[in-house]
Amino acid sequence: MTAKVFLCLLSSFIFLTASSQRGFEFETHTYDFGTVKSWDNPPAVFRFENNSFDAQYILSPKVSRNVYVDYPRNKIESAEKSELRIYFYTSQTGNFQEEILIYTSGSHTPIKLTIKGNIKSLSDNALTQCPDFNQTNKPEPKENLVGIKFINKLTKEPVSLVLATLGRDKFYSQKNGELNIKLSPGVYGLYAQADGYHPFSEYIGIKSDIGTLVIELIPADQPISKDTLYVENPVINVDTLTDIKDDNPLFSYREYKANHIVMLLDVSGSMKQRGKIDSLKIAIHTLANQLRSVDRVTIITFSSFTQDILTNTPGDQKQRILPEIDKLQGKGTTDGVLGIEKAYAQAINYFIEGGNNQVIIATDGIFNSPNYSESQLLLMIRSFKNKGIKLSVIGFGKEKNAVGAMRKMSSEGGGNYISFSEGNQVRELLLQEIKQQSKRLNK
Repeated sequence: MTAKVFLCLLSSFIFLTASSQRGFEFETHTYDFGTVKSWDNPPAVFRFENNSFDAQYILSPKVSRNVYVDYPRNKIESAEKSELRIYFYTSQTGNFQEEILIYTSGSHTPIKLTIKGNIKSLSDNALTQCPDFNQTNKPEPKENLVGIKFINKLTKEPVSLVLATLGRDKFYSQKNGELNIKLSPGVYGLYAQADGYHPFSEYIGIKSDIGTLVIELIPADQPISKDTLYVENPVINVDTLTDIKDDNPLFSYREYKANHIVMLLDVSGSMKQRGKIDSLKIAIHTLANQLRSVDRVTIITFSSFTQDILTNTPGDQKQRILPEIDKLQGKGTTDGVLGIEKAYAQAINYFIEGGNNQVIIATDGIFNSPNYSESQLLLMIRSFKNKGIKLSVIGFGKEKNAVGAMRKMSSEGGGNYISFSEGNQVRELLLQEIKQQSKRLNK
């Protein structure tokens, strides 16, 4: 073997070895909170990039019982950027330092991350022990029998042997094109494929009395147009009602359509800082006082878990709406995607045909979830916008990445981003947003 050949082989070996060792590259391996006067479990954010040539996963981190790691469970593609958040829970003040070992699918050697700081005092809303994110005191949601019928878009004839994927489960439709499965209320991604037809891909909302979903599949020899999905249960069109009470001349039903507003409110611990939660209450109060009998409001809160506060409540029932707003308190961590799934499910559940159906999110941070990447979240938002459900965001935070993410969400949702840096103007801007989205075009 000549020296030149040996050097070429050695160079190739070094290159391949170095390539195999590439993986997740973190911007920093240490997060120093510094001195914290009032500790309320803020997250340590670690951003990273997959600089390997292959897609990789983050595996279960190794942590102490006082630490929770919110990390992406989805596949991280080559050159893709992402982030994880580390939460520390303690009942003690003083200096602390925790090491977290992050394991990945591309290496046997863990990545060591460190968080540290000096806690002077604990906030009233601080959690002193790591919450159990896997168990809640709530009963498991009841499963309901849901019917799905696949038909040819042109002939309206049933399509048999359709392979339907819902979540991780796969099903085949019967000869009559029907499929009956048990599902809990919520939002599901549906993918359907059959020989001779274009694939169908949509997010669908499942409610307890949804009846039968009818999916129209487009024959493969036809150009692709917007896929359609409708529900056999009749939906009330408020424009056909003759006994509408026009009870607010400044928000006249002749000029503005009926609204179903789903308010998804961040009540995590960070919202208690600098009076954010109190400012939010004032803004919603202003909006609620303008709602009419024809309008409906649903309020869902989210922090470490989601909670239904009000469901499909008539806008003129101020005695029910305002006290619930007054009860809002900030506590816990943030898991926004769990809330947005429920918000969309309620928006579909009480959809007003011919009205303005809108989800409004109020938050001060990035939506975190182990189940969704940003691209998947935006895909969900676009999907529901195509179904007639708009999304707007009220942003309290100033962190650049969070603001950017909230602006993307509102843009994809067909609504607007309202920055709470506008101060008292937010009260007017929130009402203006509802009026803009519900404005009748012929007026």
